[in-house]
Amino acid sequence: MRCGRIALWVLALLPSVTLALLTIQLLASLDAPWPTGYSVWSAEILIPAGTLLVSTVGAISIWLAWRKERRDSREYTLKIQQLEMQAAELRAKNSSSTPPVAP
Repeated sequence: MRCGRIALWVLALLPSVTLALLTIQLLASLDAPWPTGYSVWSAEILIPAGTLLVSTVGAISIWLAWRKERRDSREYTLKIQQLEMQAAELRAKNSSSTPPVAP
């Protein structure tokens, strides 16, 4: 179960991490003077950074929704089991305490 969660996180965050590494590499190369006049706020930097942010937020929100759905499913299953046990107890109680019917 633990390995499945780790694999899910790695798979979900792989695009974000890749974009982050590419952005860091691009930022590191900005130390040298660029003859074309690119700046840190150019589209070549902002688009990958924005994509990184959006994909990370998306992965986290999907993961949280998945956890909530799984928790809700478990709660509903336990509630159904509890109601079935109560129904069985009531049936047993009613069948044992039913007085004989007079003709």
